[in-house]
Amino acid sequence: MILEQHTSCPYPAISGSHHTCRFAVKRTKKVFRDHGGLSPAFCERLQHQMDIYHAVGNGLSIAHLYGAFEDEEYVYSVQELCTGECLFAVTQSFQDAGGKPSG
Repeated sequence: MILEQHTSCPYPAISGSHHTCRFAVKRTKKVFRDHGGLSPAFCERLQHQMDIYHAVGNGLSIAHLYGAFEDEEYVYSVQELCTGECLFAVTQSFQDAGGKPSG
């Protein structure tokens, strides 16, 4: 899912400009226990994912996490939209090159 914001982008590097900011939205279905409440394993997995995003910050080759929200059925994480080759293709070309960067 791609979310677009058609206003001034709130980030300092591009503040004051009017353009479309595009974000990727990851939707994760909530997992419930049989007798109600969220599954502890689901909560741990989701917390682990959020911890990774916060630990690595903006410095590595990982999509930036802007925020998250939820409704009754899903948790949504709003992330940087990465447009380029799919990760599988990049990984495959890296392996085909004997583990050396191509180019």
